[in-house]
Amino acid sequence: MGVEVDMRVKNVSELITESDVEQKFLYPLLTESTPSGLSISSENILTKPNIRRFEIDKGRVSKIYFPDIIVIKNSYPVLVIEVKKPTEDITAGFREARLYATELNAVYPGGINPAQRILATNGVKTLVGYWDQSDPILQLDFDDIAPYAEKFAALQEIIGDSYLDAISVSFADAIRPNRFYMPRRLIGGKAVQDEILPKNSFGATISYDINQLFVPETMENRAKIAKHAYIQSSRRTRFIDPIDKLIRAAAPASHHDATLITDTGKPQPVLDKLRSGKELEHKVLLLIGGAGAGKTTFVDYLREVALPADLREKTAWIHFNMNLATVSANEIYNWMRKEIIRGIREIYSDIDFDDLDNIKKIYAVDINKFNKGRGRLFDRESEKYNTELADVIKDAEKDLEKTAINYCRFCGGDRGRLLIFVLDNCDKRTLDEQLLMFSVAQWLKTEFQALVILPLREETYDNHRHQPPLDTALKDLVFRIEPPRFQEVLEKRVALALKEAGGPTAKTLRYELPNSMHVEYPASEQAKYLVSIMASIFNYDKTIGRLIMGLSGRNIRTAFEIFLEICNSGYISEGEIFKIKSAKGTYHIPFLSFFVSFSGKIGATTIVSDHI
Repeated sequence: MGVEVDMRVKNVSELITESDVEQKFLYPLLTESTPSGLSISSENILTKPNIRRFEIDKGRVSKIYFPDIIVIKNSYPVLVIEVKKPTEDITAGFREARLYATELNAVYPGGINPAQRILATNGVKTLVGYWDQSDPILQLDFDDIAPYAEKFAALQEIIGDSYLDAISVSFADAIRPNRFYMPRRLIGGKAVQDEILPKNSFGATISYDINQLFVPETMENRAKIAKHAYIQSSRRTRFIDPIDKLIRAAAPASHHDATLITDTGKPQPVLDKLRSGKELEHKVLLLIGGAGAGKTTFVDYLREVALPADLREKTAWIHFNMNLATVSANEIYNWMRKEIIRGIREIYSDIDFDDLDNIKKIYAVDINKFNKGRGRLFDRESEKYNTELADVIKDAEKDLEKTAINYCRFCGGDRGRLLIFVLDNCDKRTLDEQLLMFSVAQWLKTEFQALVILPLREETYDNHRHQPPLDTALKDLVFRIEPPRFQEVLEKRVALALKEAGGPTAKTLRYELPNSMHVEYPASEQAKYLVSIMASIFNYDKTIGRLIMGLSGRNIRTAFEIFLEICNSGYISEGEIFKIKSAKGTYHIPFLSFFVSFSGKIGATTIVSDHI
């Protein structure tokens, strides 16, 4: 550790010139550490060449003046120092420094006066005071500048480094705004911030049919995609065994417990299980995959395409959209029974369920029970028998529980077919709703002679695998799928849209250019525009494609929604769309137009949000 050397003069007689006072007396006094000095860093000492000049005093005695030294703290001038020769009057120097501090403080806003302290010295005497008081508050002789002197201790309290620092901080806090604003909030308030950027007029013409091919809702559209636009997902191959082992060791239960369908285009493990027929009644088959991994589409593909003809004849599929189900425990079971009856009527649309002969077959169990009991009291050809039988059938039809069971027996077991109940969208946000969905699945499994297929997200299985009906699912009936590549899925859906729009159509759409001109085009060209936009995203500049995949997190449904939002975004002008038409599909939309579309909830607001 170095030893600090005292550079100050030992005797006042050594001070001859103003420079002597500044260099041999004042500067060491300012910079030396306590207790010998004031501990002010040399970096905070501003000397004459860098000091601003002001006019001080009035009338004939006014002059342009600047002090010898200013001490700066946190960018604020907190101490003004005037140096004189030992033979000069130090009182005049104190007055000049005080007048200068007054002018300097006037530069700052009202109430902010950083130049609080004044020091004037000629080496023989040193005066210290306030900028707004004419008389000094402390006067020191040369011999008082020593660690043992009482006045020197007072000097350190008045203009010591820590005190000057505290002064600067107080002014910094006073001048600093107590409210901070996001840049977007400085342009007009909440009304302007929340202003919705209109969609481009081309995006507004994207037809319902094309949107349905991206996010299908009806069973008809789902079947169409399963037959003509399904993309199989294959297991991702890893080539480094040690890494593969580590990944498997850290994998969640949904990966350990489930059998991965390595090729969803040929789901042989599932098909082999479905050949078990009636052995699958009162059982649950779990299909596990990430959110938007294509579980519903896979089940549609399994039913419409992958199922061999012999299995198709031996199975009957009923789908329940659990997004439409009530979440009341008192109502959901009757809703499920009605859906079972409706589903069976749709499957067997060739059967007249209102025909008396078919009604008797449906309620055969109740009719046989009547015939064995009270029915024997009446002649079967009599009017009384028919009246009593009508009452039996009427009572059975009123009983929704009995009707649903009879429908399943009539259209399932009696025909040698395995009923398969598929619970679509069974994942719920709240714990109570999720447990209710599991209770419904358990009830279906117990109540009806059917196989229950339960598509679940991986996290739902991991969190609830020890609860019914998941805990009773046989391990060989737990399967898992991986999502396909979004780009391939998108290309297939757009190709299907092109195919469907290929025929002649009288429907004409239009969009408006920025110059108010209108461009008309047949609806059949919509898919061609989408092809060009898709090529701009995935082929020309792959950055946006990577952003879509990153934001969607391998969720195909979310990726479709983002793609459609980009197509509709007001940041992609109609002029860019027109360039696609002019270039006959070879034009690539610039990266910046796509990138800005991600701002403010994928281009929804005029002002870019800070909450992306």
